[in-house]
Amino acid sequence: MSVTIAGLLLTAWTVLEANPIVVRGAPTAIAVQTDDPDAGPPVVLVDGIPWPSRLATVIPVPEAFWESELRPTRVRPPEAGDATALPRLLLLTVPESGALQVGNTVIEPVRFPKPVRWSRVPRPEVPRTPLDLATCPGGPDPQDPLAWWRLALMADQADTSAKLPENWTPEAKLAAQALAARWRAALALVAAQDPGIAAGLRTALTNTIRDTKARVRAAWMDGTSLLPKLLDPATQEQAADLALAALDAWIPLGCWTSVGPDGLPRLAGWHAGWEDRLLEIDGLPERVTIPRRSHFSLSLPVALGGQQTTLRASAGVRTVQFPKSIGQVFPPAFRFEAPRPAPRLFGVQQSSLSFAAECRVHNETPEIFVTCVTNEDVRRQRDELWIQMDNLGLLIPANGPLPTADGVIIHRRAWEDRWLVRIECETPPSSLSIRRTHDGGGPIAVPGPADAFGLEDPKLKLNWRAWNPDRGNKLTDSPEANQ
Repeated sequence: MSVTIAGLLLTAWTVLEANPIVVRGAPTAIAVQTDDPDAGPPVVLVDGIPWPSRLATVIPVPEAFWESELRPTRVRPPEAGDATALPRLLLLTVPESGALQVGNTVIEPVRFPKPVRWSRVPRPEVPRTPLDLATCPGGPDPQDPLAWWRLALMADQADTSAKLPENWTPEAKLAAQALAARWRAALALVAAQDPGIAAGLRTALTNTIRDTKARVRAAWMDGTSLLPKLLDPATQEQAADLALAALDAWIPLGCWTSVGPDGLPRLAGWHAGWEDRLLEIDGLPERVTIPRRSHFSLSLPVALGGQQTTLRASAGVRTVQFPKSIGQVFPPAFRFEAPRPAPRLFGVQQSSLSFAAECRVHNETPEIFVTCVTNEDVRRQRDELWIQMDNLGLLIPANGPLPTADGVIIHRRAWEDRWLVRIECETPPSSLSIRRTHDGGGPIAVPGPADAFGLEDPKLKLNWRAWNPDRGNKLTDSPEANQ
């Protein structure tokens, strides 16, 4: 018996969802997988007749530019050389009837009606402007199709529509619409049982707050694990109970440690709840109040600087390390602690490369050294340091022209595995922060953490008067002399 090309295509793909979610009037995304890097697109049949579809590859991306997504992604057509481990989506519009088959797998979809408006709020008399990712501050990642569903829910809540970016590929647009349709179907299920719980869940999934600079920032619930539970046929009758349990378990509070402009250690974070929250901090005699719906920054006693302490709230117990409140520059050098990444809504941004920074005095000249480790995968033209000394800011790239400024002399050297910056200062800076950004990861900074928006990294106060060569090893050489 001969083997046809069509037969090979039918056996190359595995369908990961035997019962995919199909929402009437919306595209459907079916997860598929292959072990054959040269496999062509899977064949889709309806009643034995070929049916149009598109195949897409989901690409995880570095978490460099957005603070709110759990797993930032991009969606595009498959390309030669795509790893077989990358997630693939089969995108199509499923007919209302007919036997559906993908490869050798017969599909039994779970069908949902087209979601209807369930809000009790009257429709606006005048149509409202559609929401646009490009002009939605603090909204979902404008480049991530698998985050667009939040904008769709925001639009539903505002009784308007959500625009799809014109520069997205057809695959990206279909994937975005398919995931949004699943969420709309899930919320419609909850609303049929309890509209109030559905409204609360939609609010939690799209929640934003304003920070101290009036910038809108994401403060929403993840929802990744909740969606399949709501759409599971075995638990659909308990959809409202499942949603309520998720809301009860969600603690809208995140926090991190920092250094304030006053040189004191600070506890910073966000609180998206509608009531003030009390937080216990070991080392403090009284609990502190976290304001409702705010980004907060609380100055703490200087004694906590450089100390590890425990936080207690209704969210549980967490141990944190406060950075030093003042950097004492004495021989052989003041060395910053490890750089810290920017806080994100569901954790912290990640960076694959680090740097080391220190301050010292050489020949009576204050100097700042920064050594950045690198590798061949990082393009030097996209690797740079932002150094803030008091009111002077310096953007120093790994290659290319160096900036110039009064009162400082900048030196730079590069090797295969690292590059180094040395800054000679006419007068010692009283405060300092250093941020590194590069392809392949989020920003990191000292004393850290890096500001998620890249605007206001914390600065550490420096005490250069502590330098006394008689107390330690007198510097005779700079790090460059020992390379």
